Amino acid sequence: MTSDTISEDEDFSFSGMFHTCTNGFNWDINSQRSNDDEKFTGLCNNFYYAVNDAKTLDYNFIKYCKVLGIYLKHIENNKSSLNKVSCCKLFYYRLKNDIMDKISLIKCSKVKDCYQKMIDQNTIYSGTDISDICIKYSEHIEQDTFKVLAYMFDIYTYIDLFNNRHMSNTGKVREFKSKINDLVNYHYKNKIRLKAELQKIIEICQRYITSWTSFPKVHDAGVLKEDNWISEITRKIEILGNETLKEERAEDVRITGNLQMQTLDEQISMSHVIDDISNTGISIGTIYISFSILIITFILVRKLRRVLKKNKKKNLGLMDTFDFEYKNSLDDMYKIAYS
Repeated sequence: MTSDTISEDEDFSFSGMFHTCTNGFNWDINSQRSNDDEKFTGLCNNFYYAVNDAKTLDYNFIKYCKVLGIYLKHIENNKSSLNKVSCCKLFYYRLKNDIMDKISLIKCSKVKDCYQKMIDQNTIYSGTDISDICIKYSEHIEQDTFKVLAYMFDIYTYIDLFNNRHMSNTGKVREFKSKINDLVNYHYKNKIRLKAELQKIIEICQRYITSWTSFPKVHDAGVLKEDNWISEITRKIEILGNETLKEERAEDVRITGNLQMQTLDEQISMSHVIDDISNTGISIGTIYISFSILIITFILVRKLRRVLKKNKKKNLGLMDTFDFEYKNSLDDMYKIAYS
């Protein structure tokens, strides 16, 4: 296990996560599994006591721990075809969501520390190992992104369910639609990053409509066609990128307004100076030097913003870092305020 940590920039990417990282993987903690399920039981028992002073086991903790151990093995076995950074982000999300947020862990408050304690059990319990494949990747996920991942997992849970033609019904399809609507309407400051993922989900919905033609599946397809839903949700997805543009334009207006106020103050100050020196023979034109500098500064600011916008695809969220404080890292010690 390496001690070096590969840091990740602030631009969270959903690329390669859904459905690639979890394709063929079952997150159901109550499902019957292979021998791996039993092999991880003893290791997870020891992990539980390593992070908790409780004298009795929490069996849900053990179940979630086993699934996480099996998921790490899934990444290890398929690492040549998977994006390990993205898949490990999902591991950290599930570790916090399924264990740390559900069960009080007295000796484990940080996500990376909990993962390390899982790995440490390898030296205590023989028979299987918790893979350390994710230890070198960043665990930090903003709270907004954490919520988006929750929506995405819910949506793909239904997609996996619908792969079994006998498991869908109109009620489940309505729930599926509701989750998609929730994600599209969620106030996420970098929605443009979700655009490609949402388009993939709508393509899946369109395939359902095309293939669900026999009774009773045709009724399920009808739910997706109600109120011209596909067209309406597609329209909303198409304009996601425009929201970021609108925010940037609003920022331009704010900067322009501030500069106009500064200019007005400058003009008022200069009018008093001109009154004082108009009878001294000094050229009034020299008084406007400071005003000219202000105009030049404004032009340079505008040009700088245009350059940054041209590089936006490579540096999404760069301008946001001048105004926002990233407060919601999973690890409080990594809060950074940019100024």
